[in-house]
Amino acid sequence: MTDPLLRGSLRPDPRTLVDIFTATVRAHPSAPALDDGTTVLTYEQLEEAVRSTAATLGVAGIGPGDRVGVRVPSGTHRLYSSILGTLAAGAAYVPVDADDPQERADLVFGEAGVAAVLDSSGLTLRRTSPTQAPLATTGTTGTTGTPETADVPGLEDDAWIIFTSGSTGTPKGVAVSHRSAAAFVDAESRLFLQAAPIGPGDRVLAGLSVAFDASCEEMWLAWRNGACLVPAPRALVRSGVVDLDEPFRLQETAKRVGWAGMNHLVQSRFDVGRRRTVHRDGAEAVAFAEVQRAEPSLAQPTGVLQHGLEHRPQLSG
Repeated sequence: MTDPLLRGSLRPDPRTLVDIFTATVRAHPSAPALDDGTTVLTYEQLEEAVRSTAATLGVAGIGPGDRVGVRVPSGTHRLYSSILGTLAAGAAYVPVDADDPQERADLVFGEAGVAAVLDSSGLTLRRTSPTQAPLATTGTTGTTGTPETADVPGLEDDAWIIFTSGSTGTPKGVAVSHRSAAAFVDAESRLFLQAAPIGPGDRVLAGLSVAFDASCEEMWLAWRNGACLVPAPRALVRSGVVDLDEPFRLQETAKRVGWAGMNHLVQSRFDVGRRRTVHRDGAEAVAFAEVQRAEPSLAQPTGVLQHGLEHRPQLSG
């Protein structure tokens, strides 16, 4: 009898994040991929924006082995096209929140040795010396190339370098390879909402900072499955209450509820004609009756998404 815990044979073939995005574009070109409240991009349109960014980086000589700082205002479609464009160019993105202090940006970009920075003003080149600060990495970098001439990115090329907060010392950068990142994304697609998988027409709230690694779960939960990413500006998220019905035109109400003990609950109804989901990004289990007291009209959810796992709703108070 085969050990049920030995499931290595079921793993997907190794691939990159660019492979994942490209496969989704080919499968669902007309499906909405990104909606920031002012602009809605289909997967085909988002790919065009990504190619444009990658071409700009390629002309500047940026490719595999390079690192690109990304400091674009949160909640905007350009933030995500900058991230995807950097990946498509073969480089690793190094995110810093646009509203973070300049000192943090200088430290992170300096430690990472970024070759350029994408921000609200465009692309700024800032080549550094070959000597770069050591990083905790799950992969290696590739060789220099351009999107037109190289097989970019490679499995072992870094996808991102995200820095710790520095609350216990100097912020440290952790690099994750495309092989590892894509394996995580493929595994995530099997964990979320197994009974009713996410797909085209569904909407995924992006409320986390892209400088926080958990944001990758939000982005790629949408883009791996052909759903639409709906980013919320950080200022709106920090306010404690996010009403996405108007500015983000969700089909029903989506709110971030903040009260004692439940500051990290994200309560959302993404009604796509198939199901409703309560999505949360905190760590504590929450009784659904308690959620319903905050929004009495909320229907029973399919499940609660908690750190990559589906939890059946607790219906007792």
